[in-house]
This record gives sequence, C-alpha cells and structure tokens, in this order.
Amino acid sequence: MILANPIYDSVFKYLLEDNEVAKILISNILDIKIDSLQLEPTELNLPVGKRDFTVFRIDFKATITLENNEKHVVLIEIQKAKLDSDIMRFRKYLGTQYASDQNSYAEKPNKAIPIYTIYFLGKPLKYSKKSPIINVNRHYVDNFSKEILTEKEEFIECLTHNSIIIQIPLFKQYRRNKIEKLLAIFEASTRHEVEVEELEDEDFQKVTRRLIKANADEKIRQEMTIEDEILSELDNLDRKIADLEKSESEAKAREEEAKATLKKMIQRLQSKGFSLEEIALDLEKTVAEIKVIIGG
Repeated sequence: MILANPIYDSVFKYLLEDNEVAKILISNILDIKIDSLQLEPTELNLPVGKRDFTVFRIDFKATITLENNEKHVVLIEIQKAKLDSDIMRFRKYLGTQYASDQNSYAEKPNKAIPIYTIYFLGKPLKYSKKSPIINVNRHYVDNFSKEILTEKEEFIECLTHNSIIIQIPLFKQYRRNKIEKLLAIFEASTRHEVEVEELEDEDFQKVTRRLIKANADEKIRQEMTIEDEILSELDNLDRKIADLEKSESEAKAREEEAKATLKKMIQRLQSKGFSLEEIALDLEKTVAEIKVIIGG
C-alpha cells in the first residue's frame, strides 16, 4: 500500500480530523478506552527569538474510562518534533496550556483538567534507542517507606501529567506488537509517500485507508511541498544560531585565555621586582586595569 507520510503536519492533521481514526490511534497509544473525543483548536503562534513560529499541535478533549471503570475528562495534546529547537517551543506551549483558563471544567472553573501529552519525534533520543515507545507515567511514592500510593489526588493530577514519547526512526527496526506495527506508517524522512504492508487489524485498516485518501489529495500534496520549504528554512536558521553561539563561545574562550596569559606575565614581572606603575607603562595600561587583571 502507498500512503501519504503522516510525519507531515498537513497529513497528520487530515488523519486526526477523522474522529473515528483519531480514537483508534490515540486509544491504542495511551492504552486507554476513549468514550468520546472532541477536537480542539490546533495552532498557536509563539515568539521564539525575534520571530514568531506556528507550533503545530493537535488537542483533544476526551472522556476516558479507566481500569476501575471510573470516567474522567482529560486533555490530550499531540505534538511532532522534527528539529532540535522544537523542544523549547513545546515547553513554551505547554506553559500556556497550564496557564489557560479554558482548560478547566465548565461546571467547576477552578478545577483544572488533567493533561496527557503525546510526542512524535522525528529524531531518536540519545540513550533510549531500544525503546520506540516510552511511557512516562507518574507514581505517588511515600518518601519514607517507598510505598506506592494508589489513591489519586486532585492537586497532584492537575499539576503534573503523563507523557508518551514516540521515536519514529526506531520503527524501522522494532515492529514487535500491534501498536509498533501501526506506528511504523510514520517515516522520519522527506519522502511524501510511504509503502507499507497491509495491516490485519480492521481498525488499523481504517487508519491506512485515511492515509491512502490523503495521498490522492492534491491540496495535501502541495502543502507537504510547502512544509519541506519551511522546515528547510527553520533548519538553516537553527544551524546559523548554533554556529553563532559556537563562534561567540570560541571568542569568549580566546579572550579568557588571553587574560590568563597576561595575568601570568604581570605576575612574572612582579616577581622580578617590577612595580605596578612600571608594568602598566610597559603594557600601555593604567594601574587600575592591571589590578583588575591580577584580581587585586
């Protein structure tokens, strides 16, 4: 099967705008029964340096059923990272979510709705290269006894959150269960099309059929090309910033080295009996400047 690559924002958005497909994908990732799913606004402009960037993310308000059959309303945030600088944009965005008055219950405006975050990474993490899907789950632990506390507290639930980290490049190697096989439809590349084997699961087939339709949509294909251009510009900007920081760091290191060398020279002249006035005259500096250099 030839699918549109959902690593692209335009394809990913099209995929999750189908409510049934979104429920299939998210419920399998979180391993939680989702009763209802409501798509929330999907973009936010954030200042980064001297420019504004549009952080692509998809938010859902969901009603879920836990293992004890309790039902809860939660926010589910889905974001994708292709560039190293995306991490800081995610932090800024997450901060706005915690601060938003909209993320509370209508009937209890002072009660915050718990948040789940799902991150799709286009680059693997440094140390966790054997774990394509990482569950970051909170546990309440008694500091003294180390006992795990099972009762959930509203205070804690509203100020912390669980996360799922999905490392897309690792699915080339790991396809050991249903969810890994499903997420292998994502490819961390600039290829607009991906070829995959047909999935046996009927629900998962609904996901792939949606991506087949996306691949046939000319508007989406054009948006993928535009996204390539934008990402190339952002990548170049990140490299320029990194090069500038490196140059500034190297210049500062050379300056510190020169100061250290000058300090040693002054100390040697002092050890040979030269006065600060004589040293200052020889180095074309003031006595005050010499004292600053030697820390006196």
